[in-house]
Amino acid sequence: MLAFSALADPTRLRIVEMLGNEGQLAANQISKRFFISPPAISQHLKVLREANLIHMEIKAQQRLYALNPDGLLEIENWIARVKLSAALNS
Repeated sequence: MLAFSALADPTRLRIVEMLGNEGQLAANQISKRFFISPPAISQHLKVLREANLIHMEIKAQQRLYALNPDGLLEIENWIARVKLSAALNS
């Protein structure tokens, strides 16, 4: 599952937490909170998009990012299956 690989990086994990706490943010709002370059943040955002954890909306010159509930639901469903298997096997 790509989502776990994407979330293994601390920067990407912080981005997901930030979007969860604050809602939709522009790319420049996200990059201002890190001590790495904007192109590096863009790469992290790309990985999160490819893992289906966030989605992007373009408005004029801005790229707005928000959590993708469907991607988070995939993680939740996987965890539920693992918990059920563990409960059945104990």
